[in-house]
Amino acid sequence: MSTEPVTSEAADGAAVETDLRDDLYRAIFSHSREPIAILDPQGRYLEQNAAHAQLLGYTDEDLRNQPPGARTGIASRPFAPDPTVRSTR
Repeated sequence: MSTEPVTSEAADGAAVETDLRDDLYRAIFSHSREPIAILDPQGRYLEQNAAHAQLLGYTDEDLRNQPPGARTGIASRPFAPDPTVRSTR
């Protein structure tokens, strides 16, 4: 394990790499023809790309903080089963 301090150049390089990666992800998200939505850990919409907005016909503001089922007519379900709830099936 190196005990040399991180130089300003190394930190700057890491920041540039992170910025480039963020720019790439943003470009893919924005320009994709595939519908993409970003949800928070609770499964609520944070944002969507243009293809997703066109598919559903809702603005970001319409969807923000809503679960996917709220606007599609499909009952919203958690992404993973709650281990404290016993199945009734």
